[in-house]
Amino acid sequence: MDTISLPELYQHAKEASPTRCIVDVRTPAEYAEGHIAGSRNLPLTHLLDHVETLSHYEEVDIHCMHGVRAQRAYHLLTEAGCKNLHVLADCGFQAWVESGYPYSLPDGSVR
Repeated sequence: MDTISLPELYQHAKEASPTRCIVDVRTPAEYAEGHIAGSRNLPLTHLLDHVETLSHYEEVDIHCMHGVRAQRAYHLLTEAGCKNLHVLADCGFQAWVESGYPYSLPDGSVR
């Protein structure tokens, strides 16, 4: 499994690129409560509907709330043929927030 650390994900989020995608596999309700700016919400339950789109990116960084769903997403996408994946290792959005990284709130503000 190709992993990425919180600081690496933060760098990717800061350096927005059309060749990179940050995928949040949490539910839409979780995503709406707060998310990494620029990330795409592709819930785990519908992730395989987006394999073709995701395969066009050079890099896809995957995260969830704590890491379990992101690891599952990594395996599902790998089995579907995606080879450009990185998963946030052993943590998720909760650790992002606790580490003080910025995130978007429902009202559009950034905390």
